[in-house]
Amino acid sequence: MKNFIVKTTLFSLPFILLSLFTFLFYSTNKGDLKRIGYVINIGNYRSIFKKELEQTDRLDNVSEINLDVSKKYTVLTIGDSFSGQIGYGYKNYLDQKEDISVLYFNRFLTGNPLEATFSILNGDLLDKIKVDYLILQSVERKFFLRAISSKLEKKITINSIKTQIKQHNDSLKFFKSKNIPFGNRIVKFPLQNVKYFFDDNGFDSETYIVKTKQNLFSVNNNNLLFLNQDIDNLKVNNNPNNSIKLNELLNDLSSKLRAKDIKLIVLPSPDKFDLYYDYIIDNKKYPRPLFFENFEKLPKTYLYINSKKILKEQMKYQKDIYFYDDTHWSPRASKIIANELEKVIRNK
Repeated sequence: MKNFIVKTTLFSLPFILLSLFTFLFYSTNKGDLKRIGYVINIGNYRSIFKKELEQTDRLDNVSEINLDVSKKYTVLTIGDSFSGQIGYGYKNYLDQKEDISVLYFNRFLTGNPLEATFSILNGDLLDKIKVDYLILQSVERKFFLRAISSKLEKKITINSIKTQIKQHNDSLKFFKSKNIPFGNRIVKFPLQNVKYFFDDNGFDSETYIVKTKQNLFSVNNNNLLFLNQDIDNLKVNNNPNNSIKLNELLNDLSSKLRAKDIKLIVLPSPDKFDLYYDYIIDNKKYPRPLFFENFEKLPKTYLYINSKKILKEQMKYQKDIYFYDDTHWSPRASKIIANELEKVIRNK
C-alpha cells in the first residue's frame, strides 16, 4: 500500500506542479497579448490605470438610442477594438469635450468598419441621425485587407440594425449561460514559456516578446510584447501601391460623405510593433513597417490623423502609450488622440 501511494504521488506530482504553475502565473483577465501568447503574468501592472479602467461609457451607442427619433451629434465614430475600448477609449474622452457629442457605431454591428461606412451611406441611418463628422478608425495591420474585402454595394438600414441588436442581445444571454472549459493550458502554458527562451514568438505563438533599448512601460523589464500579425501583414502594408489604392477609396468615401455635408476623419491606429520598432534592440531581423510613411505623402480630400507621429512624439515624455500586456492604446494614448481629434474638429 505504501509503495502504491509513493508511486501514485510521483506519477501525479508533475501534473500537480504544472497545475500550480498555471494557476499562479496564467490569467484570462489580463491583456490580450499575455492571454493568447500564454505569457507569464507577474504583479498587477494595470493597477496604475485603476481609475481610468473603472470608468464607464457616457456617450451614446447606436445600439442604445431610439433609432426612430431624429437626433444630432457632432461625431459618428466607426472602428475596430481600438474604438471599442470602454470608458477609457478615445471616443469617451472626445465626448467629454465641451460642445462635442459622439455617437458610437457598436463594433458588433460590423466586422469591417470601412465596409460599414459605405453600407451606412447606402442606407437610411444618416437621414435620421445627423452628424458633422464621421471618424473612421482601423488598426494598421488590417486597414488595406479590409479595403480589398469590402463589399461597397452593401446596405445597412435602421431596420437591419435593429435586427442585429436583437440577435446580439440574444447571443449574450446564451453565452452567459455556458461554462468555458479549462482546456489544455495546464500543459501549453508552461511549455510555451520554455519555448520563449529560444525564439521571440516561441516558434508558433501569436505573441512576440523582444528586448528594447530602454524601459518603455511601468514594469521591471525591457520587454516589448506585440502581435504576430503585425509582422505577418507587413508585406501587404509595406506595398506603396496598396497605400495608393486605399487612399483612393478613402477619397471616394470622403466625396460621398461631403454630399451629405459630413466631413470624414481617417484615424489609422499604429501596430504596436510599428510604433516601438526603433526601440527594439535587434530590429534588423524584422522588416521596417512603412504603412504610415507611404500613406503620409498621398493627396487626401479627407481629414487625416497621423497617430503614429503624434504618439511617437509623446513617447519621449511618458511611458505606457500602449498597454504593456496588450495590443491596444492605454488611457494615456486615448487622451492624446482625443485631444488631436478635438483640434481637427475645432479648426475645420
